[in-house]
Amino acid sequence: MISVRNLSFNYKSKKVLDDINFDVQKGAFLGVLGENGAGKSTLLEIISKILKPYKGEILIAKKDINFYSLKEIAKIIAFVGQGESYSSNIPFLVSEIILMGRSPHLSRFQRESKKDIEIVNNAMQLTNVLKFKSRFINELSGGERQRVVIARALAQEPKILLLDEPVSNLDIRYQIEILNLIKNLSRNGITVVCVMHDLNLAAMFCDTLLLLSNGKILANGMPEEVLTTENIKMAYGIEMNVRKEKTNFINVIPVLENGH
Repeated sequence: MISVRNLSFNYKSKKVLDDINFDVQKGAFLGVLGENGAGKSTLLEIISKILKPYKGEILIAKKDINFYSLKEIAKIIAFVGQGESYSSNIPFLVSEIILMGRSPHLSRFQRESKKDIEIVNNAMQLTNVLKFKSRFINELSGGERQRVVIARALAQEPKILLLDEPVSNLDIRYQIEILNLIKNLSRNGITVVCVMHDLNLAAMFCDTLLLLSNGKILANGMPEEVLTTENIKMAYGIEMNVRKEKTNFINVIPVLENGH
């Protein structure tokens, strides 16, 4: 579904991404890991055509992204940016925000059809926000607002969902709730690329992981292949114990000063 080839990106004279190559298959859930400044957010913004690479190419369904218009991209890719949860003072209703996701499918002055409303209602049902569709967004908790933002993205009817730290600053209940939702979306055929910080949650929910370090791919593959003691030390500069639990989930634990 997504192919990244020889991708490099500079901010002025600083190289942020350097010769990146990877593929994401349809319906896969790829987690992107790395310390702050590793190029994770930049990578998503290039895939979504917000930024233009210095060199290299992005293929979406085997077609160069440069041959898609921005409107065409918006029908294929939905992007949920970092910290995007509609915390402004503008009194938008939940239903109004989610309806914004239909804009790529409408002409400039075209009103929403019955089909558009059905798609929005389906997005609200999938994300469990239908029950507060008539409430103002600022009345909701952080986890509820995050589900609204994802519902708006789903209203675009995307084939690809890009998320930049969608569970940051949420308590563990909402983290699990949001990641379960994203996992189910991938099982239903949506290709997901998600920037994450929590290594244990990434190992638990993602099909594959991409670990960036200094703008390069340090590791790419199954969680047990990527989350090794050596890779984590190289990427984050910290000693971690990595073990596989009886449940088959990987558990990553910091090594404390006393060695435990």
